[in-house]
Amino acid sequence: LLKGKNIGKSENWIKKNVLPLKNYEAWAHFYLGVILKAQNKTSESQKHFNKVLEHINAERLSPTEFIALFQEHHLPEYATKVISNVRVQLGNPNILLLEMAALAQEAGDNELMVREIVKHIAFLRNKDLIQSTMNEYLKTDEQLEIFERVIYEHIQNNPNQAVYNEILITHLIQK
Repeated sequence: LLKGKNIGKSENWIKKNVLPLKNYEAWAHFYLGVILKAQNKTSESQKHFNKVLEHINAERLSPTEFIALFQEHHLPEYATKVISNVRVQLGNPNILLLEMAALAQEAGDNELMVREIVKHIAFLRNKDLIQSTMNEYLKTDEQLEIFERVIYEHIQNNPNQAVYNEILITHLIQK
């Protein structure tokens, strides 16, 4: 429907056949937003994407599914909003860390990416997983410098948490 020549028919079909189905409203709003964005109707598409965010919160829909959809359709700002909303809703700033790190990496925000990675690897207790995660995300000299700075900040701010010392040791051995 989205790749057809007559995108207006797709919009009407979704409004008529999918939007009325209570269990599929979030997806209907998502694809209506995508269609309207393709038609350069930005403000209208934003309204539909915001409805998606409302449905995710209200109906406890799978945030990872919508994060992937927003990424797939080149809408990282909404994928980030999904993560932020879920974190606030659950009162847990430490969920979906790798998803946020990947979004930050895609956006070129090395500082945020590294901070999310550090939070993630602080929960890992397996040195191989720590090393693998670091190898996957920390590739440039800039990222490594930010990583070292962030780790030192955590060590200074949390001197009783040995995990950050362990991460630093793992990093320095690997280096």
